Amino acid sequence: MIRYHLQAMTGGYHWIEAHARPFVADEQGMDGRTSGLRLIDAQVSQEEELRRQAHTDQLTGLLTGTRRSVGWSG
Repeated sequence: MIRYHLQAMTGGYHWIEAHARPFVADEQGMDGRTSGLRLIDAQVSQEEELRRQAHTDQLTGLLTGTRRSVGWSG
């Protein structure tokens, strides 16, 4: 499986998922390739939202995992 972020003729961008595998007609080996494509804009959008939620504190809106303790010397 491969994902592509392609620009449409209208100027917008879409996420496309491609699945491919060899096509073998006989014992001679690979004759070609069969593939299928599907539009996955909604799926990628949901994944990005989950990623954002996983890395953002819901109360403060700040990124998580980037906190550093501040020490005072003296």
